[in-house]
Amino acid sequence: MEIELENLEKFIEKRIKELKIPGLSIGIIKDGTAVYSRGYGFADIESNKKMIPKNVLRFASISKTFTTIGLFQLWEQGKFNLDDPINQYLPNGRIRPKKKNAPPITFKHLLTHMSGMGEILKRADLFKIPHFVNKNPEKIYSLEKLFNRNIKLKIAPGEKWCYANFGFHLLGYIIELISGVEFSEYMIRNIFNPLEMINTDFVWSDRVKVLQAKGYKLKKGKNIEFGTRTQVQMPAGSIYSSINDMMKYMICLLNGGKTQNGEIIKSETLKMIWNPQFQLDERLRAIGYVFWIYNLNGNKILNHGGSINGYLSEMFLIPEENLGIIIGINQMSLRNMDAIRIAHEILHKILKIKDPKKKLEEITLKSDNLNLKKFKGRYGTKKGILTNTRFLSSTGEIKVKPQNNDLIYKTMWGKKKKGVKLWKVDEHDPLYYFIIDNLDYGTVPPYETVIFQEDSKGNIKSLYKGFNEYIKKPWYKTFKFKLYSRVLITISTILILILFLIFFSYKMK
Repeated sequence: MEIELENLEKFIEKRIKELKIPGLSIGIIKDGTAVYSRGYGFADIESNKKMIPKNVLRFASISKTFTTIGLFQLWEQGKFNLDDPINQYLPNGRIRPKKKNAPPITFKHLLTHMSGMGEILKRADLFKIPHFVNKNPEKIYSLEKLFNRNIKLKIAPGEKWCYANFGFHLLGYIIELISGVEFSEYMIRNIFNPLEMINTDFVWSDRVKVLQAKGYKLKKGKNIEFGTRTQVQMPAGSIYSSINDMMKYMICLLNGGKTQNGEIIKSETLKMIWNPQFQLDERLRAIGYVFWIYNLNGNKILNHGGSINGYLSEMFLIPEENLGIIIGINQMSLRNMDAIRIAHEILHKILKIKDPKKKLEEITLKSDNLNLKKFKGRYGTKKGILTNTRFLSSTGEIKVKPQNNDLIYKTMWGKKKKGVKLWKVDEHDPLYYFIIDNLDYGTVPPYETVIFQEDSKGNIKSLYKGFNEYIKKPWYKTFKFKLYSRVLITISTILILILFLIFFSYKMK
């Protein structure tokens, strides 16, 4: 595979201006060698410092891949089995599902985000956020404090997929318990040092401080410094590294775990990690042990990305091509993650992926409004507020409706609030669609896949998207109806109380 670097560079330079990205660093490896690394834009806008591949960025949730490798090193030593209940490794706190006869949470559940955990473990944890995220990067809270308690989960393991940072915090804590070494130190000894990743750490140490690029957020068209924050959740998303170091990591993975200094993990173990463990439909993404797995025009992609205040990242591994791409960006905020689009665009440029829209426009499947009416309705996730926080905060319930012989897909809020077209993919399959407009963060450009599901009578009962099934709901069970009802009840209650007080005060006179 020939990589046209000159055209790629022109494209990146153009896009970082269009997306107002302060700085970007990229590394490409091919056949076990770093073939390209370069920085674009600025590591420090105020000081006019250019971005270079040595600059330290934050790679956020790509941390989970390191935690997984570290954990499987212990698995190779026979320290645990993947089907073991994790409770037998916790000295004090216990994590159990509330449902009777539910299976125990295992390592497999945690590694595939099927444990029943959500973004937080308890609702009361909302008031403990200052303990989890700290503006002082020198102050680190222990993982032991996070899990030294009894926790009951409403969702049974294996019942529902939910991306859960806390699941990987727990795996990091178990690494500490099994190895007897503090998590960040374990990673230095067993991964970073063997790979000679000298500017990489899970804490804000001297290994990373000097070369760190500043993180920014885009506000009213200007990049504003975010500042460095640290968090107790090191295993899930706290890694600091440089593009140069990350390329060493990817070379090792694509080389079957081997390095110049020996082997950090066996090739057989890596193959198992990269084998699909959960997938709703073969046309959708799969998840192995933490790695996303999907097909892009015949190319098997192993992927993970990350986002944390001030930084975005994506890592792509294409084993059949012995190709790896790592991209780090020093801009991110919850309100604007558009910058990450460039990472997927770069992947498409390198793999020479054509725009799917042209092909989809050629599909001539004809549907009349009568057939499309059965798709109409609102779709929401299965129960479990703590496992629905990402869904509710990013999009809310999904609305599908016919319009001009097309299906329109809308969300309650976010970029698809105004609606986007569902494009037919297969003229012989009326249930299979792509979304190729206004992509949100977390999708796999150039499209999102939507696959509707029918019941035995041919009625639409749900839709698949990503790793989740969204159930078609009657109007009185929708989130929107429940939300508006509660608001109306609250307002009515307040008005009744006010009227009562007015009446009571009048009687007193």
